[in-house]
Amino acid sequence: AVLPDSSKTLLPECYQWLFGSNSPVANFYPRKFVVDMDGVKTPWGGMTLIPFIDPTGLLSAMEQAYGRGPALSPAEVQR
Repeated sequence: AVLPDSSKTLLPECYQWLFGSNSPVANFYPRKFVVDMDGVKTPWGGMTLIPFIDPTGLLSAMEQAYGRGPALSPAEVQR
């Protein structure tokens, strides 16, 4: 469930609005966050410190998004 905002186009269109500021899960995707670099030797090895995602809230938001449309294609449903 962790995907940066810049990669939202990888999701079906109906789910992309979940990354917006009006999304019911917007607090799970902070625009600014801390990266813990303690003991890390490479720039990409840091641990992103973001809030835990409430799975029930995320599933509820996904149902809302699915209802808003556009509908998923048969290939997206199968995936």
